[in-house]
Amino acid sequence: MAKSKRDLFKTLNTGVLSQDKKIIKTEHIKQEIKILPELRDLIPPLKKEEFEALEENIKANGCRDALLVWEKENEYILIDGHNRYNICSKNTISYSIKLLHFSDLEDVKTYMIDNQLSRRNLTLEQASYLRGMKYNREKLDKGKYDRSEQKGHNDLYENTTSERLADEYKVSEKTIKRDALYAAGLEKIGSLNEDLKREILAGNVKVKKSSIQAFSRASDIKEIKDVKDIESAIENKPKVLKTDNKLNESSQRIVMLLKKMSSAKKGQIKICDDIIKEAEKMKLLFE
Repeated sequence: MAKSKRDLFKTLNTGVLSQDKKIIKTEHIKQEIKILPELRDLIPPLKKEEFEALEENIKANGCRDALLVWEKENEYILIDGHNRYNICSKNTISYSIKLLHFSDLEDVKTYMIDNQLSRRNLTLEQASYLRGMKYNREKLDKGKYDRSEQKGHNDLYENTTSERLADEYKVSEKTIKRDALYAAGLEKIGSLNEDLKREILAGNVKVKKSSIQAFSRASDIKEIKDVKDIESAIENKPKVLKTDNKLNESSQRIVMLLKKMSSAKKGQIKICDDIIKEAEKMKLLFE
């Protein structure tokens, strides 16, 4: 009987020690949390009134959702919950954390973009930006892979990244392509003026999507202070954007014809003629 009591005490004591160690580790991690600007900026910013509403809610009800933290060797990098982290730190409010593991920074970015796109409170502009970021990243990764493996023309017969994302997010393929230009334009603005980019994404500064898409093509831009600078930089860009859109459309038609050719049992000559005609139209765009 005495032995059983000792064993019971030992079990209970071990459980307490284990819990204490977990608490100590968690508090240590909280002190070591790092914010990477390039990850933080993947999170669509809140408007001032939205942030204030969130702050009041957390003050009244506590921080209910765990902050997501990337455990990278001996580093702890915040990947979700930046607003909650700021509010809790400012007001000395307790919060929980959940550790996640990734192979590298690019995997983290992919996770963050997917995580944000799964949320329903995104504005149309924020959703467009994130879809465009996803397309641009996946297209770049696919290009690197194709070059290393020297796949060549075989990739013409595979589903394109834009087709797949259009199906995933229930939008048109043209929308995905426009999203890509929008994201590229915002990233270029952000490289020159990060505050302006965040204000645009928050909806505090209004800029036409077409202007931001056109800005993605602008070159030799050294400084952007406000919307007027963006408009000034793209004065001669709409015509280029229109031409590039036509080039994209023509390229897609040729890809579709090649796919049709690969599965056709007859009529290949007619398809070849259509490809030649489309190529001639494309040629005119460069004259």
